[in-house]
Amino acid sequence: MTVDGMPSNSVFDIAQHSSGMMWFVTKLGPAYYDANSWYSFPDSLGLPTSYNSKIVIADSTIWVAGLNKTNFTIQYYTNKWVKIDVPFKPNNFEDHIAFNVFKTGTTYQVIIGGQNELHVYDLLRNKWTKIETSNFSINSIHLIGEKRVISTSSGLWELKDKTLKLFNLPYSELPTKTILTYHYKNGILHLLGYNWYGEITNNKVTFLLNDIGLLSSSLTNQSSLVVDQNGNVFFGSSTPARMINRENKSWQNLLINGENVNIGSTSIYCDAENNIWVSDSRGLFKFNVLQFLSYNKSSGLASDEVTAVDQLSDGTIVLSNPYHFNILKNNGIDQYSYNIDKKLTYRILSIEEDEVNNRLYMATNDAGLLVYDRGKYEEPSQVYSGEKLRITAVKSYNKTIYAAGDHGIYKLENNNLNKINNHRGIRNISRVGDRLAFLSNSNGIYLYDGSSFTHYNSTNYDLSSVYQGVLYNEDTILATRDGLGIIQDGEIKNWKEVAINSPAYGLLVDKNNQLWIGGDHGVYLYNGNTLQLFDMNQGLSGNEINRNALFEDSNGQVWIGTEKGVSIYNPDNNLEKNINLKVNITEVKTSNGVTESSLTNNSLTYDNNNLQISFNCLSFIDEDKINYRYRIDTISGNWIEKSDATNKITFSNLKAGDYQFEIQARFSLNEWGPISGFNFSIKKPVYMRWWFYVLSIFLLAVLARIIFFFRYLYLIRIQRKLKKIVAERTQEITELNQLLEEKVKERTKQLNDKNLKLEESAYMNAHHLRGPLTKIMSAVQIAEINNDEILDKNIIKILKKSTEELDKVIYSINDILKDE
Repeated sequence: MTVDGMPSNSVFDIAQHSSGMMWFVTKLGPAYYDANSWYSFPDSLGLPTSYNSKIVIADSTIWVAGLNKTNFTIQYYTNKWVKIDVPFKPNNFEDHIAFNVFKTGTTYQVIIGGQNELHVYDLLRNKWTKIETSNFSINSIHLIGEKRVISTSSGLWELKDKTLKLFNLPYSELPTKTILTYHYKNGILHLLGYNWYGEITNNKVTFLLNDIGLLSSSLTNQSSLVVDQNGNVFFGSSTPARMINRENKSWQNLLINGENVNIGSTSIYCDAENNIWVSDSRGLFKFNVLQFLSYNKSSGLASDEVTAVDQLSDGTIVLSNPYHFNILKNNGIDQYSYNIDKKLTYRILSIEEDEVNNRLYMATNDAGLLVYDRGKYEEPSQVYSGEKLRITAVKSYNKTIYAAGDHGIYKLENNNLNKINNHRGIRNISRVGDRLAFLSNSNGIYLYDGSSFTHYNSTNYDLSSVYQGVLYNEDTILATRDGLGIIQDGEIKNWKEVAINSPAYGLLVDKNNQLWIGGDHGVYLYNGNTLQLFDMNQGLSGNEINRNALFEDSNGQVWIGTEKGVSIYNPDNNLEKNINLKVNITEVKTSNGVTESSLTNNSLTYDNNNLQISFNCLSFIDEDKINYRYRIDTISGNWIEKSDATNKITFSNLKAGDYQFEIQARFSLNEWGPISGFNFSIKKPVYMRWWFYVLSIFLLAVLARIIFFFRYLYLIRIQRKLKKIVAERTQEITELNQLLEEKVKERTKQLNDKNLKLEESAYMNAHHLRGPLTKIMSAVQIAEINNDEILDKNIIKILKKSTEELDKVIYSINDILKDE
């Protein structure tokens, strides 16, 4: 059920655009879905919102018809909604609308019908024409080849020109002439009548079903009949969507998790990938029913969970539930149960047919080993040497039945269980090549060749907990609590070729040498190269696979038992052959805004180098399992797998250069789809362009020349200034020298004059000094010669007087020197 982001849970009609986009009419008007997000339109457009609204896509143009909140409206959409004026009264279409649009040459022909009323509109001529009808209700309008054929309460009628003509059918072979709707495909006309279904080829009824669960109250425009690409037929009319089983001429509801969630379908639609969409007032449902046919309690099993599957020697398929087993027959399912003590831990874990007497053995844990033989139960010995048997597995090997459980391994002989080995904790038995494998819950695997056991174990406790074993490409592969194991070098190791990162319970190698792996999340299919996961989103009945419930029948069909039922895989109905893995680039945002949807041959400026790329992949098989990887070659040629759930990729600060953006999608773990992308470039900034380098060099040269020139002028100016300064300084120095010379001459003359005066003065002073000095010298001589005291006194007087005279002369000389 698709609900996230839907404008309303009440969905009335479905269509798919040629681009792959899914369109719907809901209680809040039309909306479309791109496998990632929902988009709706404002109420102000007055688009249809009533339960009987219709949507049709003709030549990529979307058409809707129905009642809005106040009026009846018909509108079409290319890039905006355009309203068509209608001449008829809205109340004629309040309960019932049949609507379709056909492209005819350069115009569109709109055909709309209601209760006893039919109108045709020509878009080019903008003209309505009312078609005369008999007293019957218009139910649906479709094409048979090029013929516009209308289903009514009175058979099929062809609209030719402006009249109705009864379409040729073997009406006498049909239960009634009331035909709710029809589907024409591959030369087969599929008819859905009131409570009957038929197929007509070459005007002959080739298949007919009565009592298909339609009520008289369902005679409205909500009848749907769809035939998918594999010929599967789906129908409904205010009922759950149903699928016809051709083999037993019956039908069954399309279930979700084993329940009837869809109660009253308003429309059933098969998209380009062969998904079945069902609209309902309770929501929108999508079914992937192509690859799996499922059985559960609603289909006739005793209960939902299927613990084991086997095929008897006569081709009959036997399914075990925890407390019952079921035998599938062409005309139904027979259920069998055994009156077991409710205090016992009772559960059928495995079933096996005796190759000799065709009896059916069941390992039932505390209830031991049960035997079913032609409608009767038998009970072999349930106690061995005082031990109460807890039988967990049973297997036929070399025409002998072996059983195992908590206390050991047993062989069935003369309807008694005889212990052949004390290996304890055996949870299952399987065939590995020509040997029997006893699988332990904690001690690995014991391989038995009919006479001796070979034991393999692991130091990894979880690898030693084994559920199933098979021989695949000559290797012994084990399903363990730690995923897949392999026996190598005498021990159990992790099998690195296939990693499922969760416990594995069941294993099967089919006739095409493909390995099936059952676990908690569904079943994996490994073909030697790729690993593919099937779960409830692909139509599997449940996600938890039981260890003995992977089985391939004689027709090559693989049966998968789960907690919610059993599913049969049909390899001819491969989902991947229809899956759309083309990635559409929807928008590219740059730093400066939104660009075209692709940037092919476009370039961005260096300051606009951030990109946000939005994209989608219009695949609806399982939107959550669409994975993406991308690369942008200039940065790295390596693929980068997208890890988040958004459909956007952001690149920041891209360097200048040429880029090639590429993106791919794949479904689950399968192969990658086609590459989508675009080329673009980030322009170099001005300073990184070649002409900028040339111009820069040129400008630098010019600048250098200018600098040199101005430097030269400057130097010349400095030189001239210096010359002027030197000249001025030289003149100043010359004038100063002349002045100095004059001053020197004057000073020389003054000095000469002074020297002359000094000479004269010295001469004079020497003359004046000579007198007193002579007196002193004479007095000294006299004193040296005479010792007369009187004479000494006179001499002293003479000396004193001469000394005073000499002192005066000296002072006078000083005064002269001071003046000079």
